[in-house]
Amino acid sequence: MGRQSTPTRRNADEKSAKLESLVRAVSSLSSAALERTREDPEARSYFRFLTNLKRANRLYLVTTLGQMDSLEGFLRIGDDICRSSVVFLHAALEDYLRSVGNYRLPFASKEVINEIPLVSFDTVHANKFLLGELLPYRDSVVAEVIGDSVKKHLLRRSFTSFDDVRSFIGKIKLETASFEQYRVPIDQMMQRRHKIVHESDLIRDGSPSPNQWTDADHQLLLTWTNAVSTFGRDIFQQSYIARPVAPLTRKGTAQRTATLILLSVAGLSEGADYLMELEKRGMTIEQVQDAMKDSRTGSALK
Repeated sequence: MGRQSTPTRRNADEKSAKLESLVRAVSSLSSAALERTREDPEARSYFRFLTNLKRANRLYLVTTLGQMDSLEGFLRIGDDICRSSVVFLHAALEDYLRSVGNYRLPFASKEVINEIPLVSFDTVHANKFLLGELLPYRDSVVAEVIGDSVKKHLLRRSFTSFDDVRSFIGKIKLETASFEQYRVPIDQMMQRRHKIVHESDLIRDGSPSPNQWTDADHQLLLTWTNAVSTFGRDIFQQSYIARPVAPLTRKGTAQRTATLILLSVAGLSEGADYLMELEKRGMTIEQVQDAMKDSRTGSALK
């Protein structure tokens, strides 16, 4: 038996070493990415988006690892954690769109700027104002007044459908047709988020029970997470490299492309940590998926 188990143990140790090396490498990339964004607000907003996505994804990963720790009594909590993941996912998307808007909306067309109220106004919609309204800004340049007005306006801006998103990215001078591929998953995610936040995801018959979180819901959550992640990357690529607010030199384009790659790779660290945790438990992703499926059918509790 000892001789038979030695190769198996050796393979396990080699696999564990590779995973540890992967975690260290990705961690190093994350540190480098953070350093790269210190003097680059556009890159920093994208790194913030990736960090928020990790928060959403981490909640989902907790349900898969948690199922292994204590199946009994965990199932319904796991469903609510998945619901929280949907809410975080939507928040990550909204926050990033506002961030992109903060540095692109001031460069929008006159028609778009006309829709934004002066920063001193408390109303949501733009209004005509008298010259005296500008007195608090007598020592400010016009760009500062526009920028402050945009920031205050975006604090109130929410996105409840893909049409909202598409309209907004058109206003900030991004090409909208290429984003149409994300319509279905983003609309689905936003509708489910609305039901979770405003109806507690409950069945509409007066019952205290929520809608059952099914295998299909788990798959949808993964699809939504991937769609939001890729959508954000495409927004960043287009606004940062393909359609920047100011022309780029060839060197500037190369530098920004390298930053995009660095940040995208750094965003994988959560997956590396998850694989490492599975390895510590002597499990594979396939075993986790099978156990979760069994737990929802009840066979894992027998």
